[in-house]
Amino acid sequence: MTTSQEIWNERRARKRDQAPSIVGLAVQMPSPCRCGSRLATIAADHVLKCECGARRNPLSERTINFITEIARCFGVPDRPIFLRRKRE
Repeated sequence: MTTSQEIWNERRARKRDQAPSIVGLAVQMPSPCRCGSRLATIAADHVLKCECGARRNPLSERTINFITEIARCFGVPDRPIFLRRKRE
């Protein structure tokens, strides 16, 4: 007999497997890099990399989940995602 928890875990795993990859998406940073560019891409390790190759900030788990969920619901964006600083 399957429990509701097992069904929920199975649905969650299936949903996670269907999530689109956010690797390679363009991101506009709130502050410029040393080279002056604000554009970066999301690398495989979820660290932002500038056009000049410099490593920028890693994305938080919350931001990764948010971008992935948006891409899953509405499709992968074709324009840069604007990141803002955390509100204090």
